[in-house]
Amino acid sequence: MGWRANLWWGDAGPRCYLTVPVLFAALSFLWILDQTCIPAGTLRGEFYTTLFQSSYRDSPIGGPERWTASTLRNCDIFSGEWVYDENLPLYSSCKFAEPGFVCHRNGRPDLHYQRWRWRPRGCDLPEFEAHDMLNRLNGSRVVFVGDSMGRTQWESLCCMLLQAVADKSSAKLIHGPITKTATFLRVRFLSKNLTIDYYRSPFLVAGGRDLPPRSPKRVVATLKLDKMGRIGANWHKADILVINTGHWWTMTKTYRQGVYFEIGKQLTRGMKVDTALERAFRTVTSWVNDNVDFNRTQVFFRSYEPPHWSMAFSRLPLNASTYHKVYPQATFLREALELNHSPALLLNVTTLSSYRPDGHVFNYTRSSIPLDCAHWCLPGVPDTWNQVMYYSLLIRALVLWGPASVPEAKDPVCLSRKKW
Repeated sequence: MGWRANLWWGDAGPRCYLTVPVLFAALSFLWILDQTCIPAGTLRGEFYTTLFQSSYRDSPIGGPERWTASTLRNCDIFSGEWVYDENLPLYSSCKFAEPGFVCHRNGRPDLHYQRWRWRPRGCDLPEFEAHDMLNRLNGSRVVFVGDSMGRTQWESLCCMLLQAVADKSSAKLIHGPITKTATFLRVRFLSKNLTIDYYRSPFLVAGGRDLPPRSPKRVVATLKLDKMGRIGANWHKADILVINTGHWWTMTKTYRQGVYFEIGKQLTRGMKVDTALERAFRTVTSWVNDNVDFNRTQVFFRSYEPPHWSMAFSRLPLNASTYHKVYPQATFLREALELNHSPALLLNVTTLSSYRPDGHVFNYTRSSIPLDCAHWCLPGVPDTWNQVMYYSLLIRALVLWGPASVPEAKDPVCLSRKKW
């Protein structure tokens, strides 16, 4: 009979007094976990399966005993400072880096800009494990969509992953060449059946020369702020999708070129460029919500990376404690994601990039532009954008790629979904 011999109906009452508070505590714990540690877009069943089938030590988010209020409050990977690290850069030469952005080959005498590592406040990032990420991306399609900054991040990721490939010739540029006007680029890592694509779409929304009736002669083309461009059909079924825009939303790139804004086939004369960008972000995030299968595709919206035209030839990062600047381009994106309740993740690189005036191309380029304080040197700051993207995927319990041991940070991280 064993334990059953000691169980009788009279025990049920007293046992209920213990069962009810235990059940209440368990449900409360699961509710807190749901609100703080399960990122938007994550299937809860997959999250808990990954959590409880992996050991706490190997889990990318750590065990419950490591989820302290201090960790949750202090570990924001997008807030921190740059520290000098002699172990950087992650690569020195790369066939996928645009020649105009390889500053040390174009005469830049100092190499310190390659050796700054981003250290978040209250925690640390693991080293970028190229072999690990390459294995997780096996059989995948990664797509970058946006302006030339998106192309730079695409080049950076290809170069970072190339370091883990023994036979460098097996990683090929199969659609190129890499130029600033290329509308589509693709690199294939044959050993992993992995493709990494870039689609050029500086504004993301639809545009063209089919003007509204009775448009003034000064109007050469329009941007349809309420309509997504056709290019979306090419990339919405990716496994990982990274989207960015921002640098073309200026007076120089729009009104002064004869490019005006249009909503519902009506020309919006006098609309401010910032207002147009805000409206475009709402269109793009809404379109992604409606057309991308988030069970298949992990979507990142990468925020605006500021230029530093007033800080030409800077040699050091700025001090995070004294430099504070708000960029509306980043604010508009965050608000659009919140407004549309998007499951996409915000890769908020605005602040960390704003501290790096030393990381720009300047005149160490092969471009006809005499001074470039907008684009970034490679190796350099764009490598960090990919590092925080890599870690963001790890701390989401690797829903896309399945449970596996991961590089551990010096401090565990469990980010609240509210920070995304």
